[in-house]
Amino acid sequence: MLVALVVLPVYPERDVPLAKFAKKVLARTQSGVDERREASVDDSEALHDLRIAYKELRYTAELFAPALPADLAATAAPAAKFQKRLGEVHDLDVALAAVAHARVLPVFARTAALEALTMQRRRKIEKYQAEMAPTEAPALAAASGGAAAGRKERP
Repeated sequence: MLVALVVLPVYPERDVPLAKFAKKVLARTQSGVDERREASVDDSEALHDLRIAYKELRYTAELFAPALPADLAATAAPAAKFQKRLGEVHDLDVALAAVAHARVLPVFARTAALEALTMQRRRKIEKYQAEMAPTEAPALAAASGGAAAGRKERP
């Protein structure tokens, strides 16, 4: 890369201020998350793709944090949290597949392991969904005629 920087010509018309470039790249990675956010919790491949999109968003926000406004740089923390949650689900999906295909396990052991892993996955999914659900402030919910003040609602 250093050789390329020294040898290749410079194009001043392509120079973009770092802050503008950082915002553009962050917006692109955010749209990658937005495109995948509605993934079904039963679709392990789609959830894994969403996890990768969160990872890209996190690393982009962390890398460009010095050039971004504080509110945009702060997207790294929630992206890391959701990346972690979806990583836990992915690990369980891999374990479920491995146990399901383990021919050497006795049937009772395979069944017990699959039940335990499925229950653990369900808990992880519930935690992920609870963290993803938007919340209304209690006063706002009451003023808007919302169902129960302060109750989390899914759009």
